[in-house]
Amino acid sequence: MIVLDSNVIVHCIDEGIRVPEGELVVPDDLHDEYEVMKIRYGSHKVPAVTNISEYSDYDDVYYLQRYAHYLNEYGEVYLARMSGLADVSILALVDCLVHDYGRDGQQTSFDLGSEFTNMVTVITADVTLASRLTAEFNDSITLLHSSDL
Repeated sequence: MIVLDSNVIVHCIDEGIRVPEGELVVPDDLHDEYEVMKIRYGSHKVPAVTNISEYSDYDDVYYLQRYAHYLNEYGEVYLARMSGLADVSILALVDCLVHDYGRDGQQTSFDLGSEFTNMVTVITADVTLASRLTAEFNDSITLLHSSDL
């Protein structure tokens, strides 16, 4: 499962790099960003993404609890500028996927019957978000920067 920050798509389109392929998931509140990119760049250049809520194992309550946690803990949120909220959404989503919505202790790379037990890959160009993802999840995720593509 790949959590793809919207800045990576813009980077790939601007640089003529192929957008990563795979099972691309986004928090529901970021889906509109991808729809706007389709209008701006053309739907053929923007990969299909799936809202996380479309998965049968999705737990809205757990996601919102994790969102509230990161909203209060993540120091880069500025409501007046409306910045940092996408980072909070991505942190909450990755937390949900890594911890299988609180159902399991630690994520494994083995398929144990849940949709969310595969390793999570996060691709972002945001250095601050990448640092926080590393601090929070370390070896539980694969973290790539857009320059790695």
